[in-house]
Amino acid sequence: MTEEEYIKSFPKNAGEKYWDKIEMAVESTQVQILTYNNSLVMNPYYFAISSGKTENSEDVFNKNIPYLRSVEIQVMKRPKTLRLIIFLLIIR
Repeated sequence: MTEEEYIKSFPKNAGEKYWDKIEMAVESTQVQILTYNNSLVMNPYYFAISSGKTENSEDVFNKNIPYLRSVEIQVMKRPKTLRLIIFLLIIR
């Protein structure tokens, strides 16, 4: 999807705003990497919806990934930066 197509996919006047936020998130995290036990995480996973806890990887992906363990979380509105990071993981 091109930048123009992406911007047009949102309601009027929202596309430019979202695109600017995505650019900011990419620029502010471009030198950061995700590691586990000093190894690069090549295919990071995330969850988009939660009922108060995450899931173990084998319950979702039928594969044991050591850093994806079920944990209790507080159900609350996600901060804007987290929403952007989740979106970036989807589009990469």
